[in-house]
Amino acid sequence: MLARGTGLVSAAWAKVQDPGLIFFLPYLISALLLTLIWLFLVERMHLVAALRYLISKFGQFGSSRSSRLDLYFSIIQVLFLRAPLVAAEAAAFAGMLTVTTALFASAGIAKSQLALPTAVEAALATIVTMLAIDFASYAVHRLMHAVAPLWRLHAVHHSAENLTLLTTYRQHPLEPLLLNLGRGAAAGVGLALLHSLLPTETPVVTAYGLGVGFFAYMFTVNLHHSPVPVRYPRIVRMLLVSPHVHHIHHSALPTHHGTNFGVVFSIWDRLFGTYRDEAVGLGELQFGLGNVDPFRQSLVACLLMPLSRIYQPPPPPDF
Repeated sequence: MLARGTGLVSAAWAKVQDPGLIFFLPYLISALLLTLIWLFLVERMHLVAALRYLISKFGQFGSSRSSRLDLYFSIIQVLFLRAPLVAAEAAAFAGMLTVTTALFASAGIAKSQLALPTAVEAALATIVTMLAIDFASYAVHRLMHAVAPLWRLHAVHHSAENLTLLTTYRQHPLEPLLLNLGRGAAAGVGLALLHSLLPTETPVVTAYGLGVGFFAYMFTVNLHHSPVPVRYPRIVRMLLVSPHVHHIHHSALPTHHGTNFGVVFSIWDRLFGTYRDEAVGLGELQFGLGNVDPFRQSLVACLLMPLSRIYQPPPPPDF
């Protein structure tokens, strides 16, 4: 019996140690270290106090209906959604790569004969796909706030009253499907464009079996919903989305609505005028949909109500 239980634990651990999930050990370690550094340097907590604070936040899974809902959605993500989402993203990437390459060929666009070192081409391919993935994430996210039927889906995510590391997966199943399709399609178009300019088709640089662009995406998003609003130094914030910026995106304050849709790079919010950056203290912001929350922290309501016309969803935050 003990051996069977140990086997189940081992199987579960192996399943969540997928680099495409936020539970991958390097992501968790990096998030913990950055959070502890922030609590020590900015909040002036000593190590024991910082650990107690983080442990108290993990305790919310037992006392908060909102946090438990994060846990339920994470289980759904790992057990049922991971494989089809990966397949959908791969299909969108392959399809758009093929279609875009064919369009360039039919338009008579000849490949450049510029010969670059393989390492340079690999770096270019990595940068192009990273930017394409991140821009698609920004665009889809912003549409989720701007289009009423999409906001019905995305409101499930914004109904979180407490931010936890698992809030990342607090999504109606249709939302990550749309996101993955958008990211895969954008990466396919970007790589096809690059391949049309270069004589060889050098693949992207990978890390743990993932393209470096997606690996950076996962490293970044793991801290977005941390209960601690870690604020990167200003020079880093010029390029990257700081976790505290995403806290502002989730804020219930109307003055914060319609801001900070980016995931990895802050350049899209800056370029399109949706960037907002201000210091955020521990417990300073309130989250959730407030009195207009139609879901009432119910898993069944979160899954079914966005698909129903029988209720009026809360209005989307300002576009």
